[in-house]
Amino acid sequence: MVSGIGNDPILGICQTIRYGEYEVTYGHLSNVFAQFGQRVKAGQTVALSGDKLHIGIRFKGEELNPLEFLTMLYGNIQALCHADGGEAATSPNMEMALTTDYEQDRQEIEELMLRFLPYYMEDLQRGAYRLPPHTEQSLRHVFTMGAVKEYFYENMPSISNPLGLGHKAMPLACKVQNLLIADFLHYLALRHGVYLSTMGDDVKKNSTTKP
Repeated sequence: MVSGIGNDPILGICQTIRYGEYEVTYGHLSNVFAQFGQRVKAGQTVALSGDKLHIGIRFKGEELNPLEFLTMLYGNIQALCHADGGEAATSPNMEMALTTDYEQDRQEIEELMLRFLPYYMEDLQRGAYRLPPHTEQSLRHVFTMGAVKEYFYENMPSISNPLGLGHKAMPLACKVQNLLIADFLHYLALRHGVYLSTMGDDVKKNSTTKP
């Protein structure tokens, strides 16, 4: 249920939604669709972010680290899906499953993400780890091509699908996934000395070399 909407000097337009004992505040919004007191459900578009998005989370009034919370939430979803014998949950607008170059290592990568993703995000935020120039350049190129081909906003944007990607954007999404997974693995090797079990010695040697 939406428990608060306001215009904060720091967060700008903000919205707070209560999920049981959890309260999640979204800040720097450009538009709000779910109004105060309205009940919301999974997959519903509640607001649109501006050029950035703030997420604050409290459990029984105690502030939580958003990265740790989202990682925990992702892990719970994966566990429930595996318990039900189903596939991982996807955005309502992204019915086709994304396939990457890392499908054979998917389970191991997901387990590594559950363990190391908060550190990866924190190091990026603090500047302790930076995207290699070639990765950043490739991402810029992919998004430029996506804009030129009008891949964005094919569907109504949502928190889980902020660019409104649809079926025709699948190749773009797969390229981005490949780039981000590759960078995450590069980070693990460089900062934590952790590698996929399927990596050979030659790949390990190359992955620890700074570009």
